[in-house]
Amino acid sequence: MEINGERFSQKESAAIRSVLMEKSKSRNAVVVSQGILDVCKTFKKWNLQEIEMILREANIGIYLIAVPISEIADCDAVAPKKGSPEFQFDLQNKLPFYLWIGVNASKEAADKMREVGISYNDNFERLSQTGMLVARKGTTIARQANARNN
Repeated sequence: MEINGERFSQKESAAIRSVLMEKSKSRNAVVVSQGILDVCKTFKKWNLQEIEMILREANIGIYLIAVPISEIADCDAVAPKKGSPEFQFDLQNKLPFYLWIGVNASKEAADKMREVGISYNDNFERLSQTGMLVARKGTTIARQANARNN
């Protein structure tokens, strides 16, 4: 399988593997997601295909699944702006897939891919067009996320 986009160095890959091994112990998708964001921000690279390969090579039971954004109302999928020194998300560049993180090993990931109707190879290809979920401005979910009492 070919990895698209800017690649991580060996040193960066080792650091990513270490962080995600630690984060995977939580079995919490939010914790893992934050770990992914943290390492990508540190290295100023967004490459979910390569992160998925690092997870597989290290036999870490975390799986990255590219799910069509059409399944989530009032949200968009976005990735960091290329070349952004602050690693800010590009809210203008909407992606077709959002990142779903499986934390309960391969069966959960296989079930999710079957639900979405894709193979592992299809999923791997889609990861290059996958971003994080953000609430669309002016939607109920955006208002709830920004409510003072939350």
